[in-house]
Amino acid sequence: MTEEGLTLEFTAKQAAIFSLAAGLVVGGLGGFAAGTMAAPNQDKTGTENLDPNPGDEAEASTGQTPEETFRQISNDLELDTDKVMQCYQESDNEEALEDRNTAAQKLGGFGTPTFFVGNQEKGFVKITGAQPLSRFEQAFKTVRSDSPGNLTTLDGIELEGEPSKGDENASIKVVEYNEFGCPFCAEWQGIDASGRTPIDKMNIASNLESQYIDTGEVEFISKDYPVPQLHPNGPMAHQAANCVYEHEQDSYWDFHDELFERRDQWMAG
Repeated sequence: MTEEGLTLEFTAKQAAIFSLAAGLVVGGLGGFAAGTMAAPNQDKTGTENLDPNPGDEAEASTGQTPEETFRQISNDLELDTDKVMQCYQESDNEEALEDRNTAAQKLGGFGTPTFFVGNQEKGFVKITGAQPLSRFEQAFKTVRSDSPGNLTTLDGIELEGEPSKGDENASIKVVEYNEFGCPFCAEWQGIDASGRTPIDKMNIASNLESQYIDTGEVEFISKDYPVPQLHPNGPMAHQAANCVYEHEQDSYWDFHDELFERRDQWMAG
């Protein structure tokens, strides 16, 4: 099976999360709309089943609280753990939810990961799901063309001062909305989150970085999109990452990767 075909197969499995996320937040910055915790997912026989986290592995308690896991990651990375954890303890997770609420208000609900590829001048191509590098390259060509068509605008979406990689003056931005508990987000990053989804073996994120970000062609920007209805501890993980970005900015991406690597620990804590 081709890279595109393999990824599209797993994108279909994400339909449950996407359809759920589309209706979770419908306006205002006050919170999430109440709704069912599980969305219907269709298996190969055409039978609908309730699976709020398709492709994910079962979560088992590790005996640690999420905060203890965040502290351990900080210690392992030799950060100023006292400062990072003080920031975390004094927060109420509102910062972690702000990106999601603003995105839902301005762009409508969507699943994770979702990417917007382009720039403020021409607009952005929306890419939904853990898509292969070739899909991003198609978007690059679209944005660079003289007639890119009617693209999505990110008016009202803050892109400066966010965790990023690459040249801030790059002509193309890749804006990712991710959820640290999302298995497909982890797989796209090259981290094995489920034996049933070999997307991680495509090394999509690392290839994007080496071929386009490191060369100065693309700036990659990360935005929070926690889904507490699916992963109750998700906002905590995003807030911990935001505190690292605030106090130990150079180590943000290391902490980011460790949150994906140890998601079974803080999710079940």
